[in-house]
Amino acid sequence: DRGESVLGAFRKLAPPIADLVRPMPYGDMYNVLPDAPASITNVTHSFLSDGVVAGGLDATLGHMDTAGLASTNSLADVEIRVLGGAIARISRDATAFAGRQRKCICSVVTAGFEREDIVRHRTWVESLSRRMEHLAKGAYLNFIDAADESRLSEVYPEPTYQRLADVKRRYDPENVFRRNMNIRPGPGAPGM
Repeated sequence: DRGESVLGAFRKLAPPIADLVRPMPYGDMYNVLPDAPASITNVTHSFLSDGVVAGGLDATLGHMDTAGLASTNSLADVEIRVLGGAIARISRDATAFAGRQRKCICSVVTAGFEREDIVRHRTWVESLSRRMEHLAKGAYLNFIDAADESRLSEVYPEPTYQRLADVKRRYDPENVFRRNMNIRPGPGAPGM
C-alpha cells in the first residue's frame, strides 16, 4: 500500500506510456511485449551512475522523440533503476558486486524488433549511450552482453577481479566454466 501511494505521485506527473508496476508472477515479466516476434531481439547498453541531471533527461527525451523506432512490435526505452537501501549497506569488497555505492543503473534498450532491423536499433542505442557516457561510473554484470568482455573492467575494479581470478584459479584452473562474462584463472583481466 505504501508503494502504491508513492507511485501515485509519479502516475500523476503525465499520462504513462506504459504502467507495468504491479504485483505479478515471475513469468509475466516476459510477456511485456506480447506482440513481439517469437525470437526475442534486443540491444542494450547499461551502466551504473550516481544520477541524472535535468538537462541530461531533456537531451535523452529529445533523442527518444527522434528515434523513429517505436512500433507496435518494438520498444525504445531508457530505464533508470534506483539503487541504495540494503545493497548499499554491504561493504563494496564483501561480494563481487563492486558498484554498491552507486545511486542507479541506467539502461538504453530497444527490444522486440525484427531481426533484420538490428543495425538501426544498435545505432540508436549506441548514439544515445554516447550522449550519456559522462554519467557512467561502472557497470552491472547482469545487464552486459556476455560477448563484450571489453567491459569487464567496468564491472570489476582490479581488486575485485583479482579476488575472483583467485577463486577461479583454485576451483576452475582449466577454465571449464567460460561461456559467460569469463573470469580467467590467470592474473589480471583483459584490458586491465
